[in-house]
Amino acid sequence: MRPTGAGQRLAIDSHRVKVKKALGKASIVNLEGSHRSVFCEWINYELHTMDQVPDLLFQRVEAIANNFSMEPLPVDFSVLHCCGYFHDISSFRFGLLLTPITLQPVTLREVMKKQPRPSLECLFGLALTLSKSLHHFHRADWLHKNISSYNVLFFDTRLNKHQPILLDNFPTPYIVGFNHSRPNDPNSFTRGSADIEKHYLHPQYARLPEPRFKHGFDYYSLGLLLLEIALWEPITRSPLLKGRDILNVEPKELQTLWLNEAVPLLGPRMGKTYKNVVNLCLNDYFVDTSNFFAREDFGKMVVRELERCYV
Repeated sequence: MRPTGAGQRLAIDSHRVKVKKALGKASIVNLEGSHRSVFCEWINYELHTMDQVPDLLFQRVEAIANNFSMEPLPVDFSVLHCCGYFHDISSFRFGLLLTPITLQPVTLREVMKKQPRPSLECLFGLALTLSKSLHHFHRADWLHKNISSYNVLFFDTRLNKHQPILLDNFPTPYIVGFNHSRPNDPNSFTRGSADIEKHYLHPQYARLPEPRFKHGFDYYSLGLLLLEIALWEPITRSPLLKGRDILNVEPKELQTLWLNEAVPLLGPRMGKTYKNVVNLCLNDYFVDTSNFFAREDFGKMVVRELERCYV
C-alpha cells in the first residue's frame, strides 16, 4: 500500500534518512539535503515482506503523522511536531520524524535520577501538563498504551548533567513512545505489549491473553507517572520494593503496594487533592468505567483537580 490522501505530503523516501545516533527505541537522524537533526520514533512490526504489512498499519502511521503535523499543535497537546514519516522495509519498521532538534533529549526517568526534587510549583505544573496532554489524546479518540517516565522527554542541556540545578520553572515536557498508539476502534490493527515496560501496565492488561486496551489502562499508567513525580523517584527504585526486582513482582501485588503504601505518602508531600487524584488513577475506577465516561470523568476528576493544586 502507498501513502494516500494527506499522508502523501508527509511520506519521505527512506534512502534520505541517515541514523546519526541510536537512543533505545528512538534515534537522532539526519535528512539528506538538510543539516538539521531530527528525533525519530520507530514503529516496529514482525511481518517480513512488504506485501504482508497490513493496510491498517500504514493507515495508523499516516494518522499519527497527520495528527502531529497540525499547525499549530493544540496548546494542551505536549508532543513533538511531526515533519514526516518513512518505511524502513529492510528493518521491518516505520520511522516518525519529529521536530528538528539541536539538543540531546533526556527522559524524565533520567532527570529524576540526576537532579534533586524540584519545587512543588514545578511538580504540579509537570503533572498537569502531562495529564492535559493525555486527555487531549483521548479526546481525539486515540490510545497511547505506553505512558511512563521513559516516554517523557525534555530538551534542556541543564537537565542532562549530574550537577544539581535549581529550576524556577520546569522546561516543557514532551510525551513520546507512540509506537503502540492506535485509534480507539475495535477494528484497528493492534500490537501486543512485548516491548512495553510491564511494571506500568494495569494488572488486567498484563494478563495473558491481553484484553482489548481501554482508556482506563492509560490512566493507570499515568497514575504511576504522577506517583513518580510526587516522590521524585522511578517506581523501579522505590524503597517500598525492599530490594526486590520490580519485574519479579506480580502486577496485582504492585497495584496493592502503590495504593496501600505509596499513595498515603503523598498527602504531606503534595496535599490531599493530588493524593486523591493519584489514588483515583491507580484504583480500578476508570478501568471499570466505559471509555466515554472514563474520558469525561478524567477531565473533571483529574485534570480539573490538578488545576486546583498550587503553592
